[in-house]
Amino acid sequence: MQIKAPVVLFAYNKPDTTKKVLKTLKKVNLSKIYLVLDFPPKGNNKDTYFKTKKLFQEFNHGAKIEHIFADSHMGLNKRFHSALNYIFDIEQKLIILEDDTLPSKTFFRFCDELLEKYQDNYKISQINGYNYRSKINIHESYYFGNISEIWGWATWSDRWLSYNNKDFEKWDKLKNDESYTKNFVNSMEYDYYYKLFEDASRGIVSSWEYNWVFSLKLNNLISIFPKKSLVKNLGFGHKGATHTHQKLKYLSITKNKKYNIQFPLIHPTNIQHDNEQIKKDIEKRLLQNSQLSNIIYHLKKIIKLIENYIK
Repeated sequence: MQIKAPVVLFAYNKPDTTKKVLKTLKKVNLSKIYLVLDFPPKGNNKDTYFKTKKLFQEFNHGAKIEHIFADSHMGLNKRFHSALNYIFDIEQKLIILEDDTLPSKTFFRFCDELLEKYQDNYKISQINGYNYRSKINIHESYYFGNISEIWGWATWSDRWLSYNNKDFEKWDKLKNDESYTKNFVNSMEYDYYYKLFEDASRGIVSSWEYNWVFSLKLNNLISIFPKKSLVKNLGFGHKGATHTHQKLKYLSITKNKKYNIQFPLIHPTNIQHDNEQIKKDIEKRLLQNSQLSNIIYHLKKIIKLIENYIK
């Protein structure tokens, strides 16, 4: 069956993982593909960029393909927002991938069917392809949460254009306000996002999605999680990674697999946050179920300090 929703693939300097994602796209009957590429900053080695660009230029598919290549370096934040704003002026819905998010074949049908099913339910913000907990033992094919996962996802133009705004400017005013804090299932989840948004507001971390995630939290919107992760993240520890160089620190993520999901989908009867699943998700994100990851990461840091001291 053909996937009606267009697919966009963002890439930059990871030709090895980009090649794997493109290979998967080849196996799926897609209708339209947008291939988006940023340009490297001045002074950077452009070798990986040109290898990635060549992959995009030589990519053949039965789908209609549109290239969106930057002429100068835009950076992750600007590149994502400008491309999605442009595409969502044309398309009503979109399946979104990055060069290090490797999907299973059923990821596309999963997104496509749910984009159609929930198009007019404006409380649902997006469909996640990645599940932090890898596999969950539930009868239904998916459940509802309040976390926006951007490692392979899908959304609608009206959601993006409505909520990808300047809400994040309200962070300092709202971070301790009850009207905002009530949207969290417990203090653990609130503390997790508090640190994330606080660091982002002060420029300690920088990524395109913080404004989007904050706006969805602020408006208490719903996202969809598959019972099995349909995407594997290949970026952790990759030499071209922007934020996630420490592979061992994120062992609980890198060991996760991607799965296929069965059809027809079994739909939940109630559209509401599954608070128990959200709590377990946050525990996983805080690595409370991955003590080994923390031990290895900190041992590696100690060894590095010793090596520097000896030198």
